[in-house]
Amino acid sequence: MALTEIPIELSSTPSIVDGGNATAITIDSSENVTFAGPILLTAGALAAAGNAGLSHRSADNKVYLQAGTGGFNILDDQQNTHFSIDSGGAATFSGSVAISNSSGDTLTLTKSTTEPSLRIEGDSNKDFVITVSGELLTFTQNDGATDILTLDHDTKAAVFAGNVTINTDANSSLSIADGGTNAIMIKAAAGDELYMGANNTYAIRILNDGTNNVVLDNGSNLVFASGHGIDFSASTNYGSSSSELLDDYEEGTWTPYLGTETQLGGAASTNYNNKYVKVGRLVKCTGWFNVWNYANVTSGTYMMIRNLPFPPEMHDTGMRFSYSSNIGNSTYGYGHTALSAYYMLVGGTNGSPSHYNRSAAPTSGTAYSMITVTYYTAS
Repeated sequence: MALTEIPIELSSTPSIVDGGNATAITIDSSENVTFAGPILLTAGALAAAGNAGLSHRSADNKVYLQAGTGGFNILDDQQNTHFSIDSGGAATFSGSVAISNSSGDTLTLTKSTTEPSLRIEGDSNKDFVITVSGELLTFTQNDGATDILTLDHDTKAAVFAGNVTINTDANSSLSIADGGTNAIMIKAAAGDELYMGANNTYAIRILNDGTNNVVLDNGSNLVFASGHGIDFSASTNYGSSSSELLDDYEEGTWTPYLGTETQLGGAASTNYNNKYVKVGRLVKCTGWFNVWNYANVTSGTYMMIRNLPFPPEMHDTGMRFSYSSNIGNSTYGYGHTALSAYYMLVGGTNGSPSHYNRSAAPTSGTAYSMITVTYYTAS
């Protein structure tokens, strides 16, 4: 190998210059060495007495840099490798990795030819893989074939493949906000109770105490959409039942009219106990009605009690007069399916009933009656 002369300048700051008198190495008064260009260490010069050939010494430890044909390593003073980069560009850390950035800690996985992913190894065949694909961030099992959690960047939606558990503290809760101050809340409580509510008020309790199943608190009501209700289809049927859905309940007051099949007529001027209740399709009405005026009924063939809360579904004889005055001695009636009304019937000479005809009723004067009506309506 040919020898090359390297000039050395002696001064208060010694330096080594190259053949063109350009400074290559400088040693200052504090023994700091500055290299003007890169440092090239050949493979044979890296190791000395079992240690790496280049080291950095701090107050109580050493860090060694080591290069070889298989890659590049960083070792401690016990020759334990903590970081390696192999010839294929793969990096391996044997300890913890701390990331620090003055504008915020960050770890960036950059997409190249494949979607970026991060693998976290657990026990045998219990790895987690975090993958970014398009707008989705996905947590999967092992080889990425089975999803655990998917987060959508654009819609902000989260999809869990299994159960979601919130810690087992007695006051654990899940809050689902609507973007404002309101929120739907679900909370587990002591005694196997599940609370549900909104706006910091729990209205529903589901109990597991062997007695109560669902309790509505704070004056809350159970509200069903129209046409829906409590379904009893799980119970034993009679055999020919057409529905086991309890889909309606209603109660209030009603005002009867004395009229005909062609004329509504007039309302009773005074009503006592004129109540009705509807449970599913079953309706019951009661009342003491005082006074009807015949002068309001000027046409029609048959006298009727009209303005029932709901129209009868069939011609049943569900109306009963417990007391009546000046009303043709009517004792009962049968329903009219097209009108919310009942025909008024009176007994015949042979015991068979007949209609209370308008022609047989007074043209003036008043009528009184106590009535009970029980019937089915269509819905």
